[in-house]
Amino acid sequence: MVIQDDGKIVVAGYSYNGTYKNFAVARYTTSGSLDTTFSGDGINTASFGSVNAEALAIGLQSDGKIVLAGYCISSGQPQVALARFTDVGDLDTSFGSSGKVTQTIGTASRARALLIDSSDNIIVGGYAVPSSAMVFTLARFDSEGTLDTDFGSSGIRETSFGSADSQVYALAFSGTQIVAAGSYNSNFALARYTSVGSLDTGFSSDGMVTESISTSDDHATSVVIQSDGKIVAGGGAFVGTSYRFALVRYTTAGALDTSFGTGGVVTTDFSTSTGDGVNSLVLQSDGMLLAGGTAGSYFGFARYDTSGTLDSTFGTSGLLTGSISDSSANVIQAMAQQSDDKIVAVGYTTISSANKLALVRFYP
Repeated sequence: MVIQDDGKIVVAGYSYNGTYKNFAVARYTTSGSLDTTFSGDGINTASFGSVNAEALAIGLQSDGKIVLAGYCISSGQPQVALARFTDVGDLDTSFGSSGKVTQTIGTASRARALLIDSSDNIIVGGYAVPSSAMVFTLARFDSEGTLDTDFGSSGIRETSFGSADSQVYALAFSGTQIVAAGSYNSNFALARYTSVGSLDTGFSSDGMVTESISTSDDHATSVVIQSDGKIVAGGGAFVGTSYRFALVRYTTAGALDTSFGTGGVVTTDFSTSTGDGVNSLVLQSDGMLLAGGTAGSYFGFARYDTSGTLDSTFGTSGLLTGSISDSSANVIQAMAQQSDDKIVAVGYTTISSANKLALVRFYP
């Protein structure tokens, strides 16, 4: 999700036509109605042929054009896919091939996160399978969708943490450096790169860190950079018998920040039977950290102060839950803060066995 300068809200995902999933983008007015000045009805799609395709990330270029990143299926395997739409919602045929780009990396690849830099270059993060295991993967495309050969190796940077699977779920800029957060072997995993795609050896000596929060499944799905350069990653950790919200803060040098939570780590239990997890983080203007995701079958939000302590002025003792339906699924996937500091969250809810796009807005 992105918020345009005029306050309009643009979200990305997929639309199912009865046979295949296609990239989908929708724009809402500041009051939450579909914006009919966008593609006539507020929604547009991009098909990659007779295959499934899903947009998993979105970004805005400086001219207001909207870039979606995700994957499409090719020869039975996922590959990185991009599409660009104009500010009025048309597929931008000047981008790539008729508005779309596909990029094969290894035997399979997928983009899960997206950044637009100051030159309108498009950086995507996700995974690729060069041989037998998934690896952290970044790719940079120029503003028109061509791989930027000045980045990494011919536009692509693959990073292996070891023999197990790893993948990027979130990206953030730290100045001109790129921070990627995700998972490796069921642990939090982060890497920091220079602007040309090299691992930054000023970060944990080799550019990479991993953190085991529990003895089971831990994964980072979001990341933000504080004004002092410290890095906060959020996700889920399986503690005891269920998943919990999990946050980890690192110093600019890649060490755990022991002034945050317990030894740099915070976990939060909403006391649900099916588990909790962070899917998005927002660093608010007062330095508070807002985490959103799922709390059992409900939307889940938690707000923390700069030391990682739950903010008692938010919700009930720092926690807030809600739902649109009484189904088994109400999930927040992304959040953004408007210019008036209101928080917009997007995700999905299940109604009559079908997933429906859900938007929620609340006061900070």
